[in-house]
Amino acid sequence: MKKLSVFIILLYTCVFLFGCATPDTHASEPIPSDTEEELQATDSVETDLFSGQEATENNETESSSEPETSTEIETKPASEPETEPVETFQTEPIASSKIPAELQKLLADSYLSGTAAETLNGLMCDVVIDKEDYDLYLNCGIDEDLDYLSYHGGILLKTDADNDGIEDLFLWVRDGGSSGNTTFYLAKGDTNGNYTITEVHGTLSQEIAFISYEERTYLVQTTFEYNKKAVNGFTIIYYEDGVISDTVHMETIATVWDTNIITCEPEYQALTEQYAELGIDGFHDKSMYDYRISAGSGERVETGEETLYYADINNDGTEEWYTKHIFYPSSMASDVYMSSRLYFAGNADTYENLTRYYDLQYEGTPLTFWVEQITDGTSQTKQIVCLLTYEGLDTNHIYGYLIEGDAVTEVFEIEYNGQMEFVYE
Repeated sequence: MKKLSVFIILLYTCVFLFGCATPDTHASEPIPSDTEEELQATDSVETDLFSGQEATENNETESSSEPETSTEIETKPASEPETEPVETFQTEPIASSKIPAELQKLLADSYLSGTAAETLNGLMCDVVIDKEDYDLYLNCGIDEDLDYLSYHGGILLKTDADNDGIEDLFLWVRDGGSSGNTTFYLAKGDTNGNYTITEVHGTLSQEIAFISYEERTYLVQTTFEYNKKAVNGFTIIYYEDGVISDTVHMETIATVWDTNIITCEPEYQALTEQYAELGIDGFHDKSMYDYRISAGSGERVETGEETLYYADINNDGTEEWYTKHIFYPSSMASDVYMSSRLYFAGNADTYENLTRYYDLQYEGTPLTFWVEQITDGTSQTKQIVCLLTYEGLDTNHIYGYLIEGDAVTEVFEIEYNGQMEFVYE
C-alpha cells in the first residue's frame, strides 16, 4: 500500500493505479477512441489540469468521411440560443453544516490561483491499495466487488470515508467503453474487519481524492466540461453512516468577457467592430459560446437531406459549395471541433478541408466558420471568411481572412477572454 500523494489523474487517459504506482507517478491505460478521426482531433491536445485550460495546436480534423459515432449539429442562427439557467446557481459558497463554506472557498481560490494540486495534496488522507494486495481483503464481504474491480480496472482506496473512526474501502471501477463512465462503491468497514457495500453511484471519469479538513473526511472530485475535456470545478461529497449525506457542486463560469482587437486592416474596421460587440453579448447569452452562428452575408444556403452552403470563398468569381458541422464528442478521446467539406466547381467527388487547404493560421480549436460580403476601400466586393476558435474554457477568437486565389491575408483577429468565477449548487 502506498500513500496517495498526487491527485489521481483520470482525464483523457483514465488513469488506473496498480502495483507499479509510486507517490508521484501512476501507470496509465489510454482509453481507445471510437474512431480514427477522434484520435486525430486530440493527438496534439495537452491538459493543464486545475486551470481549466487546454493547449491545442492548429488542428481541424481531416477525414474522408464523418465518424459514425459523432453527433453533428449544424450551425444555427444567433437568434436561437439555448441558454443555460445560470440563475439556478449562486455565486457564494453553499451554507452547509457538513461542508463548510471555508472549504468551498479554499478549493475555489486554489483553482483560480492554479494551486489546486498542491492544496489537495496537503489535505489528502487516503491510501491506494496495490492490486497484488487485493487478496488481503478477500473473505471480508466484498469478494465479488473486488473481482469486478480486478476485471474491469480501476483503483481501490482505504480511508475513514464516513467519519465514524473505522476505515472503509472505496472502489473506483471503469465500466468499459470510451465514453468515460465509471462507478463508485463505498464499502463500509466494521470493527471485525469486514466490509459492506453501502453506497453506489455512477459518474464520468474524474480526478478523485479523500481529504481531511477540520477533522472531517470529504471526497473531492474534479468536474469538467465534457465537450472540451477541461477541468472546471469540483464536487465535494460528505459521507455519514456509509451513505452520501451532503453534496456541493461548484464550477467556474465566465461572468465577464474582455474583448481585445488584436489586428484589424482599416477597410475592415466596421466588420471587426461588429463582431467585437457580438462577442460581448453573444458569449454571455451563449449564442456564440454554443456556436449558434448564422450563415454570413456572403453565403447562400440550400436545405435538404444535408444543408449545403455556397460562397465565393476565394474571390475568383466562382462559387464553392461546402458543408459545416460541429462534432460533439461521445468519447473521452475527443473534444468538440469543426468538421467541414469544401468542394470546388467541376470537382464534386473530392472535397478539401478548409483550414488545411488554405493553411489558415489561428490559435485554438476551430468550431465554425461563415462568410461575410463587404465592400472594401476601392468599392470592390470581397468575401471574408470568418473563423471561430476556442482555447479551453476562457478564451475564444474570431479571425477574418481575405482569400484571393491561393493567397490568404488575415484582415482581423479578435480575442475574447473570460473572467472566471465560481458558482455553487
